[in-house]
Amino acid sequence: MNRIVRILACVVIGLAILACNLTNLLSSNGNAVTASPTQEIVQPSPTLAVTATPTQELVIPSPTVDESQPAANLEPCSLVTTAEVEAILAEPASPPNPVSGGCTFTNAKDSLYAVSVGAGQDQQAIGLMQGQAVLLGFAGAPLGADRMAKLKQLADGLDYKGFFGELVAAAKGSSIIKAQISEGGGNDLIYWAWITAQSRRQGALVVVRGPTMVNINLLVADTRTEESMLAASTALAEEIFKRLPSKFSLGGPAATPTLVPTQVQDLNATPTLVK
Repeated sequence: MNRIVRILACVVIGLAILACNLTNLLSSNGNAVTASPTQEIVQPSPTLAVTATPTQELVIPSPTVDESQPAANLEPCSLVTTAEVEAILAEPASPPNPVSGGCTFTNAKDSLYAVSVGAGQDQQAIGLMQGQAVLLGFAGAPLGADRMAKLKQLADGLDYKGFFGELVAAAKGSSIIKAQISEGGGNDLIYWAWITAQSRRQGALVVVRGPTMVNINLLVADTRTEESMLAASTALAEEIFKRLPSKFSLGGPAATPTLVPTQVQDLNATPTLVK
């Protein structure tokens, strides 16, 4: 049983790896992930606004990429420390494991829980976006063929607000998914999803500043509250942005996990990825 749960943790924290599989799903002719709608749980968080005097407009510029500089090739696990992960897990963590452009930690005791971090620009950002759609699909959000086609178009166009707004709309009516988007704190967009699974909780934070996207995925015990995990993830994202240059690329070993339906039964989803 523990082996199956460990595999599930790897599936959740390796969502960025599934981007290529999702792209195939987006281009299929009718095979999609569906779920029965239930009750809407969450309302979008209020947008934080910046005010100015009537005679002067206050504009906060978004970070830009200096195209004259080569992209720094970063090690994914340089983005986060073991101590930061252990503060989220509330227990000792195993050594970090770089996986396909991201970095994953599990709890040292039994590897039932995990924290993964990633960042991206351009194509790597598209991969992170697609991974978030996969996460909601496995959790049971209705991602029909029309919505999947729209998500692909939004992702390819790097339309962050449109893409994550569509994910929030897809999560409405789910009994186990809460999703919301907001702005503020120097961020162009903040996306947060919280999934209630048996005996554990899953969280996903995406923060966008200009061309840069930071993603933190959590698999934690059911004793960890949504409020505390959102606060901890937001604080960690702030630290990650401080460690990123204006232009970068994250590397890591490639991997293709095998998805077994019984691994996600407690998420009320048995998706099929179409080649």
